[in-house]
Amino acid sequence: MRSPSISEIDELKKFFVEKGVKRIALRKNNDCYVGYLEYRDKIYEIIFSKGELSNNYMIKLIYRSSDYLSCEYMLYNPYGLFVFAEDLKELVAKTINKLDIIERFKI
Repeated sequence: MRSPSISEIDELKKFFVEKGVKRIALRKNNDCYVGYLEYRDKIYEIIFSKGELSNNYMIKLIYRSSDYLSCEYMLYNPYGLFVFAEDLKELVAKTINKLDIIERFKI
């Protein structure tokens, strides 16, 4: 994993807001960004990073509250869903789809 650039973070936030996310807060933590997003009045934990050997992006969503908000803990947390995409717009669209799945099935 490697950390996305500030411009990629800003673009990601913009795309999320366009898709109905009320709030998103991310902070740098080692090789990724961790934080929270609010979608349909629910708070989700999120980890965002970029591939080490490729330019693919990765998000992991967790509905359950974690004790630690760190890349390593959230990555290995058994709860949540992963999202992978080659560009940020596709990543956000797939993430919104996963959020709808989490809400529907309480994953």
